[in-house]
Amino acid sequence: MITFLKRMTSSHVVQNVISNYVTVVWLGALSIVTVPIYLKVLGSGQWSIVAACLTMQGFLGLMDVGFSQLLPRALARVAGDRKQEIECFEQYTRIYLILAAGGVLVAQMVISAAAQHWFKVAQADVGMLELTLRIMTVQFFFQFANNANIGFWYGLQLQKRANFRQCVFATMRHTLAIVSVFCVQRSALSYIIPFGFFAFIEWLANSYAIRNEWLVPGNCGRRKYSYAKLYLVVKEAGGLTFGIFIGMLVGQLDRMVLSSSLEIKEYGYYVIVANFGMAFNQLQHPLMRAFFPRIAREESTKNLGWSSGKGLLMGVLALCVFPCTMVAVWAPEILHFWLRNDSAVSVGILPFRLILAAVALNSIYNVVYQKIIARGRTRVVFVINITSLVITSGVAYVFMGRIGAGLGGLIWISNSTIQLTAGLVWLKCAARPPSDVISVGKKISI
Repeated sequence: MITFLKRMTSSHVVQNVISNYVTVVWLGALSIVTVPIYLKVLGSGQWSIVAACLTMQGFLGLMDVGFSQLLPRALARVAGDRKQEIECFEQYTRIYLILAAGGVLVAQMVISAAAQHWFKVAQADVGMLELTLRIMTVQFFFQFANNANIGFWYGLQLQKRANFRQCVFATMRHTLAIVSVFCVQRSALSYIIPFGFFAFIEWLANSYAIRNEWLVPGNCGRRKYSYAKLYLVVKEAGGLTFGIFIGMLVGQLDRMVLSSSLEIKEYGYYVIVANFGMAFNQLQHPLMRAFFPRIAREESTKNLGWSSGKGLLMGVLALCVFPCTMVAVWAPEILHFWLRNDSAVSVGILPFRLILAAVALNSIYNVVYQKIIARGRTRVVFVINITSLVITSGVAYVFMGRIGAGLGGLIWISNSTIQLTAGLVWLKCAARPPSDVISVGKKISI
């Protein structure tokens, strides 16, 4: 047994998996520990300004939904060829820098209007909100540009290195932010400036580390870059981004609606409980990663059964649905113990419970989703996401201003219910015998 464990832990893949889990736990623990501190020290007013910054960051981050998947894939294809690794890295570095600059430019143009007309903030706080948002864009620039460095290490299977550095810099950011809000000024600026500072330091340190190790003398010097290649990368990422963007847009719909319909104080409370509820999504990811190769093999052998799917479903019910249910039952006690803020609990209890229910439904849908992806039916995913976006937008429009922060939870559970229902419909159609499918018409594709 000891020999087996040694062999397992010496595996590069196993080490990366363990590193990924440790990183998720560490970053999650940082958030759970620090959020109540920020809320207590800053107060609901200043924390609400921070929540507005987090919301805008989320929207700007949608620019990366395609490139974040293409960069590791591109590097994996050329792994071992140092010159091609460098060329690929520098191509994507340029793309990330251009996108980051474009995002900052657009954000700077709309921040004034957003502070005055979008977020429901007191007139006296508009100036502080606008200034904080503008400083936040500096953090975004370096944080977004650093994605090229993280993607480089992930693409070359150096995940332990990337994860370690992420944990170190995240810890340093929160440490300096806590010191700043306690010792300098209890304001959103004292929170956001340390984050912006360490975003710059992290980008600089990671860029230097990569260039110092990979840009060896034999590979240095000016190289000619093919703009045709850059165009192909951007074109491919654009097509991929559009499909993923629809699904992620639904995921940001609650922020889009509530940030303009709720008072900024109430919205700040919602952001806290929403982030906590969505953290339970992490419970399903290890199962999905473990079972997907088996499901893909079944599909490759034309095995339309559910020998692996049933095992995945049982795991999801035990490790995701059950914990979400238990936390939802004890939600008031958990939120009171965590936040120590009666107002936050009062505002957040309904959306928190609805989001937990949505996460449970989403985990069941993802069992079907694995089957859809294994068959290469990306168009089915696109149709499901479009359908969910349209219907959920209608739900948001009908209930806007009627149930307060609970609308955010309603949006999430509407999205999950629609996805699960549509997925089960597809599953039923896909399970039909071939003769039945042909009899309906040869143009039907499942």
